[in-house]
Amino acid sequence: MFVVAAGNDGCTGCIGAPADAKSALTVGAVDRDDRLADFSSQGPTFLDFGMKPDISAPGVEITAPRAEGTGGDGDYAAMSGTSMATPHVVGAVALLAQQYPDLTAGELKALVMASAAPADDLFGQGTGRVDVAAALEQPLQPSLGSIDFGLFEDPPTQHDPVESTVTYRNETDAAITVDLTITAAVDGGGAADSLTVTPSELTVEPGESGEAEVRLDPTQLTDRGQYLGELTATTADGRRLVTTPVGFELGPIYHEVQIAAVARDGRDVRPHIPYLYNVDTGGYLRDYCEAEYYCLRVPQGTYSLAGFVNTYAPWVPDGEDPREGVLNTSLVAYPEFTVDEDMTIVMDARDAVEVTVDTPLHPDGKVNDSGALQMTWSRTSGNGEKVMDHFLGMPGGQLEQRFFMTPTEEVTIGEFSASTRWIVEAPAIAFDTGDDLELRPEYYRADWFSDNSWQFPTVEGSSKLQVVDAGDASEADLAGIKLNGALALVRRSDATTVLDQSNAAAAAGAAMVAIYNDQPGPSNQLGAAQGKLDVPTVRLSHEEGSALLDRLSGKKKVTVTASGTQQSPYRYDLVYLEDGAIPTDLAYTADAGSLATVKREFYALGDHNTFAEASSPFQPGADAVYTRKFPVTGAPRTRTDYYVGDERVTWKHDLTTPESAYNVLWPTDPGSPLVLISPWETYRAGDTTRHQWFRGPLAPGFNPERPATRDGDILTIPTTGMVDAAGNFTETPTSHFHVGIESQFVLSSGGEVIAETTNVPAGTILLPSAEATEYHLSYRVDNHSSWAELYTSTVTEWTITSAATSGPQAQPFMAVDYDFAVDQSNTLGRESKLANVFGLQIGHPGDLRIGVRQVRVDVSFDDGKRWEKAVAIPLLNGRYLVMASGSLLKFNDSGYLSVRTNATDARGNTVSQEIIRAVKLP
Repeated sequence: MFVVAAGNDGCTGCIGAPADAKSALTVGAVDRDDRLADFSSQGPTFLDFGMKPDISAPGVEITAPRAEGTGGDGDYAAMSGTSMATPHVVGAVALLAQQYPDLTAGELKALVMASAAPADDLFGQGTGRVDVAAALEQPLQPSLGSIDFGLFEDPPTQHDPVESTVTYRNETDAAITVDLTITAAVDGGGAADSLTVTPSELTVEPGESGEAEVRLDPTQLTDRGQYLGELTATTADGRRLVTTPVGFELGPIYHEVQIAAVARDGRDVRPHIPYLYNVDTGGYLRDYCEAEYYCLRVPQGTYSLAGFVNTYAPWVPDGEDPREGVLNTSLVAYPEFTVDEDMTIVMDARDAVEVTVDTPLHPDGKVNDSGALQMTWSRTSGNGEKVMDHFLGMPGGQLEQRFFMTPTEEVTIGEFSASTRWIVEAPAIAFDTGDDLELRPEYYRADWFSDNSWQFPTVEGSSKLQVVDAGDASEADLAGIKLNGALALVRRSDATTVLDQSNAAAAAGAAMVAIYNDQPGPSNQLGAAQGKLDVPTVRLSHEEGSALLDRLSGKKKVTVTASGTQQSPYRYDLVYLEDGAIPTDLAYTADAGSLATVKREFYALGDHNTFAEASSPFQPGADAVYTRKFPVTGAPRTRTDYYVGDERVTWKHDLTTPESAYNVLWPTDPGSPLVLISPWETYRAGDTTRHQWFRGPLAPGFNPERPATRDGDILTIPTTGMVDAAGNFTETPTSHFHVGIESQFVLSSGGEVIAETTNVPAGTILLPSAEATEYHLSYRVDNHSSWAELYTSTVTEWTITSAATSGPQAQPFMAVDYDFAVDQSNTLGRESKLANVFGLQIGHPGDLRIGVRQVRVDVSFDDGKRWEKAVAIPLLNGRYLVMASGSLLKFNDSGYLSVRTNATDARGNTVSQEIIRAVKLP
C-alpha cells in the first residue's frame, strides 16, 4: 500500500504525481485545530479532476527526531508539511493491518477513510482527519474509500453509464441492516437524478459481506460543474455507520483558440510564451489542439491573453526564431475577452506603442546593452488566483533596446498590471564624427568573450582615432594597410567570426575595431569561436558602416572620437508600473519631481576588490522577482542612483564581492563571495537618501530585519551571518574548499551543546527547558580568501537568559554597531595622525527595550596580539563615544585597527565581539 503526501504547493487543483494515483492513500495536512494548513495542496487532481486528497493528518510544526546526516542542528527538528502529516497515516494503517491482517490494501485505505473525523472540505482534507481509534472500532467496513467517476467531457451524450460496486463487511457478532442512500449535486445547481444505489436496504450477517451497486447515467446530467455527494449506510435508528464520498464532473463546453503573431515589420512570427488564462476561475489550461499555430482547447468563459512578440532584423529568415537578431520586443496583451466560439487571435505587435524614457537631468543618458531590462505583466482572476510573466533583457539579447506595449481597456474582472524597467547610464560607448553622421555603436555581448568585466576590453575616457577600411580583416585585406592606433572598420562575414576578425585587426595594430553588418540592418551574430578580444570591439549597422565607407572614399582621412565609460557617475533604475490597463501614452519623463535620489557609496575591502550588483523591484503581490547582476567597476566610488517615486514597488538590493563570473570559459580558483543584501526600500518622489555598501566593519550577527525569536520551547534562527556598518547582511557558510570562509555556530547551555553547524545557521532549535535558563551562543567567521584584507577573523558571543513564551518573541541577542570615520577604502581619516575616536551603539532586536549596564572596548594595532582598554563615554539610547589612547600604536606592524567589545544589559544578558582588522590605519 502506498501512502503519499499531497504536496506543499498550497493551491487548488494542483495535486500531481505520485499523489494523484487512484490506488494511493493521499494525505493532506491540518493544524492542531484540524484546520487545513495553508501549504497543503488541494484537489481535484491536475489532469483528470479526481477526488484527492483522501484523508488528512497533523502536519504543522511537528517535532520529530533529526536523522544523522540530514543537515541542521540539534537532536530534534520542528517542521511543517504534508510529509510530516503522512507518517501519522502510515502508522494508523500499520495498526489496522495488524488488527485485520486479511484486509487488502484497498480495504485498508477504505477503512481509514471511512473512520476519519469528518471535515466539510473534501478537496482539502479528504474524508477528514485520521482517527485510528474509530477505525479499530468500525463495525461495518466498506471496500471503497470514495466513489470517483471522474470527468465527463462535453457533450455528455457521448458517454455510457458507469457503475461501481461497494462491499460492506460486518465485523461484529450480530447482523447489521442499513438503509443505503446516495445523492450528488452541483454547488448552486441541480442534483444528479440518474445516480442510484441498489439495493436500498442491505442486511449483512456477522462475519459476512454484502454488496451494493452504484450506477450513474451521465447522459441525463443537465448542470455543468463538479458534482459532490455521498453514499450513506444508516441504521433504522438514524445512526450513520458508513459515509462514502461520491464525486464526478460534467465538463464545460469547449472551444479551440488558435494563437498567431505578427511582428512590427508585418512578418509572421512565433509568440513567446503566450499565456491564455481564465479570469473567472484562474484555472489551468491543460488541453492542446492540433493547428498551424499555438492552439488550446478551453472551456467557454472570459479569458486574458498576454505574451511577447519579437521583431527580427531583416536578415533573419521568415519563420525562424533565433536568439541572435532580435531588434525589439513587444508586450501584446488582451487582458479580458470572451471565448464563446472557436477563434483565432492574432497577437499583432504593430498595434503596440513604443515605451520611451527621457532623463532631462542627464540628457546624454543612454540605455546601454541590456538596459531595456524587463517587461512584466500580471493578471489576477476574479477568485484571487494570479499569474505573471516577464521578459528579461540579457547581454546581446536586443539590437535596439526598445520596448513596445499594446494599449488596453480597463479590466472589470480581477486585476491587471504591466510594467517596463529601464537602466539608463552614461554611454558605455559613443562615436562622434564631428559632423552630422550619426553612429550608434554597441559592444558585443561580453559573456561570449570573457568571464569577468576586467577581461572584456572597453573604452574608458575618449580618444580620437583614424578610421581605416580593413575589409573583412582577412590576411589579404590587412596586407599593405596601416592600422597602427587606428579604428579598423571591418565588414562582417559568414566565413569567419567576430573574434577572429577583431583579433586579426588588433594584431595588425588596430587600437579598436568596428564591425558593420554585411546585410541590411544591425547584426549581433558572433560566429562559433569564443575567446578573449584583444581590443575594444563594437558593432555597427550595415547602413552606418556604408556611410563611413562613403566618407573614406571621398576623403584622405576620416576620424572618429570614441568615448565611453563603465563607471557611470549616475544610474537610473526605472520601473514604470501601469495598473488596470495599459494607456496609449507610454512616454515617460524621469525628472526631479518624479524621482527618488540615492547617493550610493561603494566601500572597498582591499586594494583589488571587484563587485557585482543586482536590484529586485517587488511589485504588489509578487513573491519573486527575476533580475540580473551587473558588474560595478571603479570602486571605491560614489554613484547617484535614481528611482521612480512609487510606493507600490518595494526594493531589495544586493552587492557581491568578488564580482560574480558571468561565464566559465576560463575557470579560476574558487573563491568565497560575500553577498550583502540591503534592508527593504521604498522610494518616494523628492526624497534623497544615502546607502553604503561594505562600510566597515563587518561582524557576525543576525539579519537586522529578521531577529531570532522564541515560541514556546522552539528557538527560531531565521539566518545568521555578517552585518556591515550600514545594516546590510550577508550569510557566511563555510566554503567547500580549503581557501575561503570558515565559520562555526554553536548554541549551548550548562556546557552541553544544543546545536551547531558550519553551514548557514537557519532553522528551529528545540530548547531543553521551559524554565528561565542561561544559553550561550557563539558565531565565528574567519575569511581566508585571497581577496580578504579586512575582517579576517571575527567572532561574536552572546549569553542570554530565556524562558518559554506564549507566542513568538524576539530574544535579547544584542547587536554591536560601529561608526568609524573612514573613507571609502575603509581607512581611518587621513587628515589626522590617529583617528582615535569612534562611535559605538549597543542595541536589542525588535521591540525589546532593555538598558545597557556595562560596556568595555579594547583596541589592538597588531592583529590582536596586544590589547589596550579604550574609554567608552555613554551618550543616549545605547550610544557611546569611544576614545583610544593609541599607546600601543608603536606596535602597529599590521596597518589595521582591531576592536573588541563587551557589553552587559540590565537583565544580565551579555555580548562579546572581536573583529581583527576592523579598519585600515592611515
